[in-house]
Amino acid sequence: MKWLRYKAHAEVHYGVLEDGGIRQMRGTPFGPHEPDGKKHALGDVALLPPVMPQTFYAVGANYVAHAHEANTLLKRNNAVPKKPDVGYRATSALIAHDEPIVIPADSAGVIQFEGELVAVIGRTAKRVSEAEALSYVLGYTIGNDVSERVWQAQDRTIWRSKNSDTFKPMGHGSKRRWTWSNWSRACGLTANRFPNSIPTIWSLGSRATSAKSANISRCTPAT
Repeated sequence: MKWLRYKAHAEVHYGVLEDGGIRQMRGTPFGPHEPDGKKHALGDVALLPPVMPQTFYAVGANYVAHAHEANTLLKRNNAVPKKPDVGYRATSALIAHDEPIVIPADSAGVIQFEGELVAVIGRTAKRVSEAEALSYVLGYTIGNDVSERVWQAQDRTIWRSKNSDTFKPMGHGSKRRWTWSNWSRACGLTANRFPNSIPTIWSLGSRATSAKSANISRCTPAT
């Protein structure tokens, strides 16, 4: 089941992708829902990010080859983290599928993008084990992590290099009922390429902070 979030006739709705069109739903994927009898063609709606999270986590340097590439670009020699390097990103940077990415006028122009796996949390998670972590994941979608590498190297934080408006495209939909094993095979992941799995990331993150429904976590699985 692939959920979409979109605007039709000036109203925001959730729907399910079926036969190339959208079956509109009453309710959300995070609670009770049922078809409301309306259908739309994809071209007749404005797609939105599949969720607008309260909190937006991101895991850095979690793909070995990309971590080495980033060291070269940023002229540093950081080791690949042995545990998830969890941080926050600005929800104001999120945009939907096919929306334009706008490079700030004062950017030095060294821009890099990374395809990301996005896990969408379906219910409140606090201090969960790795064994139960996936039971809190509603589904998965895809993201694009845009980075301004000169700013990232120069600034003490990543406030603009990672969080400028439009730097976090996401969607267009979220896929339910995919397991971590499914994603690992689909992306060709192995332990040395993707050292920290979604269960590991969410278990660690939930020790200190509560993840609410519709929160998301993004990490780069492959390039």
